[in-house]
Amino acid sequence: MVAAIAFIVVIKSKSSLDIPMADIFSIGLRALLISFFLARHPGEGAYTALAVLCLGYGRGFETGYLILKPLAFYLIAVGTFLDVMIASFSSYALARISGFQEEKSVRHFI
Repeated sequence: MVAAIAFIVVIKSKSSLDIPMADIFSIGLRALLISFFLARHPGEGAYTALAVLCLGYGRGFETGYLILKPLAFYLIAVGTFLDVMIASFSSYALARISGFQEEKSVRHFI
């Protein structure tokens, strides 16, 4: 998600043309597919996915990821934060649905 948004920012910064809805859908789909390949690299995954999106899109945007090179740290931080939050909320929801999570009062922790 971070890579797709960053790539759309790169496209908008390099050209003043509108992005067709079909391109936005294909960028999102490619970002989703790339994220499965980069699951083992949560740190640098967002910037790597941005580079792969730029190379795959073509149309003169092959080096578009260099625009966001100074912001790579923040892209990585946001991507890692989203990964951790999605994993924690999904594991909580799964435990709650499966019945493995139980409520305890505060007096058990004091």
